[in-house]
Amino acid sequence: MVFLTVARDDENRRLDRVLRKAFPRVPPGALAGAVRRGAVRVNGRRCRNETRVHEGDILKVPAWETPEEEPTRSVRYRDRCIQAGSWRIPVIDRSTNWLVLNKPAGLAVHGAESLDLIVRSVARDEGWWSESLSFRPGPVHRLDRNTSGVQLFALSTEGARALSEQLSRREVFKLYLAVVQGILEEERETSLPLRYDNRRRRTETADVGAPDSPPPSFSAARTAIIPLAHSLRDRFTLVAAIPYTGRTHQIRGHCAAIGHPLAGDRKYGAAPAAGAGAGGTTYLLHSLLMMVTTTGTFWNAPLPGEARIHLERQFPALPALPALARRIREVVQATCTVTGVNGTIEL
Repeated sequence: MVFLTVARDDENRRLDRVLRKAFPRVPPGALAGAVRRGAVRVNGRRCRNETRVHEGDILKVPAWETPEEEPTRSVRYRDRCIQAGSWRIPVIDRSTNWLVLNKPAGLAVHGAESLDLIVRSVARDEGWWSESLSFRPGPVHRLDRNTSGVQLFALSTEGARALSEQLSRREVFKLYLAVVQGILEEERETSLPLRYDNRRRRTETADVGAPDSPPPSFSAARTAIIPLAHSLRDRFTLVAAIPYTGRTHQIRGHCAAIGHPLAGDRKYGAAPAAGAGAGGTTYLLHSLLMMVTTTGTFWNAPLPGEARIHLERQFPALPALPALARRIREVVQATCTVTGVNGTIEL
């Protein structure tokens, strides 16, 4: 038998759910059966699967196998930056409940040697996270591998719950920078329903159906696409993309649907482009800022240096960066329900 202590992030959770998180390799039926037989006890007493556990409780459980942490490359934190192998990941903000990073393009959020494992390692080493039976630091939303910018992680169950609820209630405003193919003269907004095809690994748009009543298997989606600057030489447009919903590949799919795919995004029909993105990617899609509309909490991820240099070369007529930042602030104030931006927008 093994004795385990209930931690703060396990507080008031059902026993069966704590056991499923702590022992993911044990079938749920076997866990529930052990509780019913009395093989699992809380503070020495028999219990039920629906029993609520509290911080400091002692669980007596069979010697089930616990999963080992996947190895990560050497990770260290210094000067508000996480260094993991060749990856340099700036920390934008941190509290006891969340961590906000400027994710580099090319780094996956999930999987082997992912940002998820890097964050878990540094959070443990730096004392940002107190280990528990049922909670591990994890992303509250997920940027694609080739997308850079603002990425939120929860460091506690309280943070995970609060941030997830704000996202589900659409109380989080997001603005991305992207370079699209062609000259987009005016702001466009599309509400074409979307469906992600797991086999082809790309998002499809619905040809028919009202936005508020999408066809079967499609989900409602809405994106505003606002031109900021043009490259007449290359026939590209720098845009601000504002996704009001959170569908997989939403910006890429909607930009392609209006005839302006991301420059270099061949999966969505664009012509090959040289070095439009950062970190070895072929297109630029950067989550520049995120804001909680009910509180005004604001996070800004400046562009990676190589992406900023590339933009300045690609758009010779690009306004000076302070002027472009002011234009983006105007876009935010015109499209976001929050009056005013609590912070400086840096590019």
